[in-house]
Amino acid sequence: MPIKSPLLALALALLHGLAGLSILLVSSWFIAASAVAAPNFNYMLPAVLIRGLALLRIASGYAEMWLSHHQLLDKLATTRLNLFKNMNNAESITRGAKTDQLSYQTEDLASIWAGWVNLNAAAILSMFLLSVLTIVLLKPFTTLWLLFAVAALTIYCFVILLSRHIAIEQLQLRTHLEHSIEHHFDAADIWHMYQQVSHPDCMEFYKNAQKTQKLIELGISLTLLLSLAVLSLVLAHTSANGLYQPIHLVLPMALLAAVDWFGKSFYSTNRLQAFWLAKSNLAKTTEKQTKQERKQEIVHQLTINTFRAQHAKHQAVSANFHRGETVLIEGNSGVGKTRLLKAMASFVPYSGERLINQALTQSEDLYEDILYVEQSPYCLSGSLRQNLLIANEKASDPQMKHVLNQVNLSYLNDLNEWVGSGGRQLSGGELKRLGLARAILSNKPVLLLDEPFEALDTKNIELISELINHLKTNKIIIIASHIKAEKLLTEQRLSLTLNNNNKTLLNEDTMGEL
Repeated sequence: MPIKSPLLALALALLHGLAGLSILLVSSWFIAASAVAAPNFNYMLPAVLIRGLALLRIASGYAEMWLSHHQLLDKLATTRLNLFKNMNNAESITRGAKTDQLSYQTEDLASIWAGWVNLNAAAILSMFLLSVLTIVLLKPFTTLWLLFAVAALTIYCFVILLSRHIAIEQLQLRTHLEHSIEHHFDAADIWHMYQQVSHPDCMEFYKNAQKTQKLIELGISLTLLLSLAVLSLVLAHTSANGLYQPIHLVLPMALLAAVDWFGKSFYSTNRLQAFWLAKSNLAKTTEKQTKQERKQEIVHQLTINTFRAQHAKHQAVSANFHRGETVLIEGNSGVGKTRLLKAMASFVPYSGERLINQALTQSEDLYEDILYVEQSPYCLSGSLRQNLLIANEKASDPQMKHVLNQVNLSYLNDLNEWVGSGGRQLSGGELKRLGLARAILSNKPVLLLDEPFEALDTKNIELISELINHLKTNKIIIIASHIKAEKLLTEQRLSLTLNNNNKTLLNEDTMGEL
């Protein structure tokens, strides 16, 4: 049974933290009491209490880990499935960003309770209970302890606030670096045209990542210095006032162990920072789902006027694409065929106009009409059925099997078969055909196919060509491909030519911007 509520795990985490602190305090009192105890002192009762607390700490720790693990996995599965489905219509930055979101950022989002909330809640509760203990039983030390508590919490809040600022800066650096790396490797086939290839510089990103670690170390060091300073004042106050009761040893022991029971919270700052980054990135992917969708209508015509993707090297193009047509985009490697398709799907910024049925469309619109099938379609780590339902959640099993047969994947006849990580690994050609199968199931009136014949053998190229010839009856299909498919019937060919500024100048600033 999925464990959706993290509150039980939080309660166990609090119990685990308090049991550990109680062991420390009771043990320190027991040692001091034993040194001055009368002959009839009952040593058995405190020893049994300490053992009981130790067993409680162990049991609550393992139980909290077990519950947190199951809750995290359940949350992670739900988040990844929703994100993968939303990626069909949401604006995407880069392929690397998609992989990062699905692999790591969903985990950062799902693990916030186990990685930060539980740990910090236990530390704050420990601080509160120690304050109550001091006020009730250690009144002479109340002022000194409250001084430590307020100062320690101030240091912690300072670290949290600076960490958030670093997280915002890191998000900007990561986005820029993802753009640079993807564009750089997309341009690998034209590296030979450059006298010197300059690779993306990651140093600023790594330096930013080190800022958080240095900030955490600073926070822990300040907490340690603070605890030692207050400890010195406590010992001086004890000596000056003759406070030598066993209970008076509790506060010095709590200060000596402050880095352990409170300082651990600083280490969890990394988890909070990762959560902020993940929440910000995933919100950009899914926010389009909350906007009002344009009224669905039959798409008869797609028009682009003086249209050009940002950073593309080709001249601005104007063209009309009609229902029932297959259009082939041609041009030299690196001219910008892929970026043109992405711009038409609003995945990258562009200049010029794009119209559907003569109506001007905006980049922030949520399109129900256009589907971009990228060069390397993604395979969700899940069942084959889940990988197809993300294109059309209403598709029936017979429909899915029929589509698999159309793209020559009929041998994948078990829709419950696990594919992707931990299951059957699909080849590059199989992924291509899986992406096309999703495109068919989506029923989108405009399909943008990026290198659909790459990684396919001659037989499958012919099969996919004939399938596209059939699909275009009620669709607009625009293809960017460097492979000549003999059986592909095209009504238009759109040739991209280099901008005059790019014919003689291919430098580091423009390299990789496909």
